[in-house]
Amino acid sequence: MSRVFRRPRPARLGGGYFDGYYIEYRDPTRRKPKVWEKAGNDERRAQKLLHQREAEVAQRLENPMLRRSAGTKLLAEFVEEFLATHVGKLRDKAHPARRLAAWVDFFGPGARLCDVTPARVEVYMSRRRAGTLGNVGREGKPVGEATINREFRALTAALEHARRWDLIPFHPLRGISTGREDNAEPKDLTTEQCAALVWAARESSNPLLAPFIVLGLASGGRCGELLGVKWADLVTGERPAVVLRNTKSGKPRTIPLDPEAMAELERLPRVSEWVFATADGERVAAEPRAALRRAATQAKLPNIGFHWLRHTFATQLDINGAGIEEIRRLLGHSSLTMTQRYVHARDSALRDAVKRSGAYWRSIGPAGSRRRKQRGSK
Repeated sequence: MSRVFRRPRPARLGGGYFDGYYIEYRDPTRRKPKVWEKAGNDERRAQKLLHQREAEVAQRLENPMLRRSAGTKLLAEFVEEFLATHVGKLRDKAHPARRLAAWVDFFGPGARLCDVTPARVEVYMSRRRAGTLGNVGREGKPVGEATINREFRALTAALEHARRWDLIPFHPLRGISTGREDNAEPKDLTTEQCAALVWAARESSNPLLAPFIVLGLASGGRCGELLGVKWADLVTGERPAVVLRNTKSGKPRTIPLDPEAMAELERLPRVSEWVFATADGERVAAEPRAALRRAATQAKLPNIGFHWLRHTFATQLDINGAGIEEIRRLLGHSSLTMTQRYVHARDSALRDAVKRSGAYWRSIGPAGSRRRKQRGSK
């Protein structure tokens, strides 16, 4: 049943209706066929929009390309084409390819696009949480909601392109909610933990690990940004700095460096144009994840990742008095909302902030009230 209606206002709010009109119609191509949509403040325009939506639904039902049988292309073939045409334009190609390969491995080599259903996707997500399903070629172990959400977003992005290419009638995963990521634990290190990590990295068999960690702590750069640093990007002299060119936004970013951090980099052998290069002179392709975890274990730290160094850089800037706008520019964020997720205020810093406001509280507290009464009685 299609209709144009207004939402009634509860009696405790005065009764009547809320401003604006809504339309309600059914769309069988959606996972939830019953659709509500806000249609503005004009009733005629709302009625016109309702007729337009009903015509669109009828077109989707009548057009042969918009039927479920259209999704007969093999999922593996589509993923290969999608990676070649779309992901090839991205700087980071490894992560989307690995995440989509995990979905292809789960559905099987003979799976078609129409076999990607919400029920199968939720089974995949639940098995990943339980640890009964591993990534391609790996043993299963429980993973966090952040990992599952990234894998889910990679699949939904690919299916959106399949819909645009008329390979499927509609996006089959609309309405599936992702898990809530646990951001309660701060992902940053104290000064003592940083020193222990660098000391353990110097004992590692990987000679690039310690300079890599030092540069991450000193610049706050992302892993891909630091791996793309060349010797020509290092500014030496009285004002040392590093120019990060392989950034997420595509805009180069210059980060001032501490002289000790620059000295750590200059001790590396110059075997090629890359600062972090293999013995053959090739650029290091991936983060030294295993070596970092071994160093963290030796330093008695939690199971950290390289991105913890970026969080630590932002937190230390905040502790030492940098403004949120300065931190945003150094991290290369486009909005302050993202920057605020990187700044973790410590309990000691919060106590110091309250202590600095002590004069204000003393002026309005009981002692301040007594002083004001005494002055008034004179």
